Amino acid sequence: MPNIVIIGSGPAGVSAALYTARAGVETTVLTKGPGALDRAAHIQNYYGFAEPISGAELERRGIEGARALGVQFVTTEAVGLTYTDKLTVETLAPPMPSSWPPALPAPRRRSPVWQSWKAMV
Repeated sequence: MPNIVIIGSGPAGVSAALYTARAGVETTVLTKGPGALDRAAHIQNYYGFAEPISGAELERRGIEGARALGVQFVTTEAVGLTYTDKLTVETLAPPMPSSWPPALPAPRRRSPVWQSWKAMV
């Protein structure tokens, strides 16, 4: 089965994760945790919502929907990418299953992308 890593859990990242998971691609999203969307009091005129919705609720629903399709969210901060014979993601903290709030950052290190994280290149 093909697989992909998406960096960022904002609306674009979660939307990409939804589409790749629906296409049968094993999907992992790297996230630093809640971002600007989480702090938005009201989102208006967002496609599919007749009434305003809070940013936190929109974020929660998107992530919940992606997880229901099997998307894995991992809390870490990607700070660089290197490609030689395989893709390597440089992170500030070791990848770990996502939880809110994110763990405190550890010293920067290079983290090879696990076999299940080989990105389509």
